This record gives sequence, structure tokens and C-alpha cells, in this order.
Amino acid sequence: MGTPMPMSCGNIAVGDELPVYCVNWNTIAGPGGFMEKLNEHLGTAVFRLPTETEWERAARAGTSTRYSHGDVLECSDECEPCAAHDDYMWWCGNVSPFGPKPVGRKLPNPFGLHDMHGNLWEIVNDRYGEFTSQPATDPTGPGGAGDVVFRGGGREAYFNRSASRLSGAPDARAQNNEIGFRVAASNLDGLTFQITNGINDAWYNPATNGQGFLMTVFPDIQSMFVAWLTYDVERPPEDVTAILGEPGHRWLTAQGPYAGDKATLTITVTEGGVFDAAEPPASNDGVADGTMVIEFADCSAGMVTYEIPSLGLSGEIPIQRIVEDNVLLCEALAND
Repeated sequence: MGTPMPMSCGNIAVGDELPVYCVNWNTIAGPGGFMEKLNEHLGTAVFRLPTETEWERAARAGTSTRYSHGDVLECSDECEPCAAHDDYMWWCGNVSPFGPKPVGRKLPNPFGLHDMHGNLWEIVNDRYGEFTSQPATDPTGPGGAGDVVFRGGGREAYFNRSASRLSGAPDARAQNNEIGFRVAASNLDGLTFQITNGINDAWYNPATNGQGFLMTVFPDIQSMFVAWLTYDVERPPEDVTAILGEPGHRWLTAQGPYAGDKATLTITVTEGGVFDAAEPPASNDGVADGTMVIEFADCSAGMVTYEIPSLGLSGEIPIQRIVEDNVLLCEALAND
């Protein structure tokens, strides 16, 4: 930015591996701020602050627990040491005196993002407001010039939960040795990642040890086939039936068209599969049991949204490629 870092917050930690602190919303997202200068420098309009909704989705990473690494109810919500937190976040239980720490030193969440819990509070784009009780898709906070929202930081463990919020004036730097920001990127000109047969591979749900996906793309007919299976990290007895949502469900298959970065598939549940079965048994006479939408972020990550009314199952889970063998092929085809 061409200006020295303000020392009004104290010369606590400055360096290439440390997060920027002593900033406020105006200096980052306001006119002439960092995001505007960054976009000007790169000749784009992509970069911005995340909305509060985007930030929480990224922090939860497909989980519904208090932290993306679990509820951690066995530990104090204050500053006592906690082994369950140690691998994932900086907070007053392992930082004394409390202050900025190098980024990326703790384990990432299931989306591969570091430091979503702990280290600094992060400024988001939204103004502060009460949440509505009604369902909403990609909501933003209220307009106006009120307080802005900070997420994900704080000294005590309680403030580092996925749901914790803090607010402050958009021009305030007081005590901002604990406040930084994270950059988000919008998709320029509506361009999206393109599904190709480089997607063909084994994928898994990083939030659990027991779900795998086998992807097959048929580019000639713009169609995709997916087998979703459950498995154990230890081999069970041969006569034990695997579980997908309820006993007796081992395999689930889905097929349908794709376009751009998204595949919209029809689900068929197959019943009675056992761990030694070479193939899933016949489906329910070809009757569709639900729907599955897979949206790929790139050649290595995506999101599955599913609805299976017959089993009372629905949800959203992240997926990652198990091995990187086909990534170069996928990227070459997607960029062709």
C-alpha cells in the first residue's frame, strides 16, 4: 500500500508468514482500500472480503459441530490447555501473551483452510445484524453504515467457534492487534470450472473416514455416473452389512447430465450389499430414490448436496480426490 504499518496497536508481529493486523473495514474494503488497490494492481475485479455467510460455510467445512474439528465439550471454553484444540488453532490456551501467530502452522479444516478458528478475528464484508429465523440462500447482512462483523478469532476458546460473532465500528483500530482479514475471490465474468473426464477417479469425504465416491464422466453424451459407498478403515467380518444412513445400505449409485462445473444426478439406492460383494445387488426396480448435485471447485475438490426422501437423508458434504494422478489431465482438459 506504500505506507508503513501503524504502530498504534503495538509492534507485536510483522513478517511474511504473519497475518496483517491493526487494520479496519474501511482500510480493507472501503474506497481506496486494500481490495480496491489489489484489483487495480492485477487488472481485475475478483478480490473482496467474504460475506459472513461465506465465511461460516468455509469455517464449518461441511460440519455442524461447534468447531470443524468437533464439539470439544471435554475442554474448557476459556484459556485452559486442550489437546483437542492444539492441533487446529491458536488461542489463549497455547499462546501467551496472546497475539498474531504465523499462518498455516495448524492443521487445516476439511476444506483445506487453515486458521479459520483462532489466531486473529477476521473482518467480513457484512454489517452487523440479527439473523432471521427464515431459510435463506447466500444471505448478506443489512445495508447502511453500522457496525461490521468479525469472525473466528478471540482469546478464549468460546470465541473461536464456527458460530461466534463480534462487531465493531468500520473505522476503529482500537485493540486491533487481534483483528485481521481473509481475501475472497468472486468468479470473474461468470466463468466456472469445467467438468471433464479428468474428473474420473476415486474421491472421498474428508469429514469422515467412511465414505467414498467413484466418478465416471462420459463426455460424448455429457453424462456422469457416480457410485457412493461406505467402508470401514478396518475390515469387518464378511457377513456384516455395511451402512449408508441405515442398516442394509452399502451402495448408492447416481447418474445424470452435467454442464460447466455442476452435475445433476438421479439417485438409485441398492440394498443388502455386504463387504465381500463384488457388485451391488439390483436396485428397486429402477425407481429413483432421490437426487444428488455435485459442484466442483476445481480438479481436486467439490461439494455434494443430496436428498434421499426414502431414507429420510439429506445434506451437504465436501469431497476431495484421493490421489493426484489425474489432476494434470483434468486441468489440461478444463483449460482447453
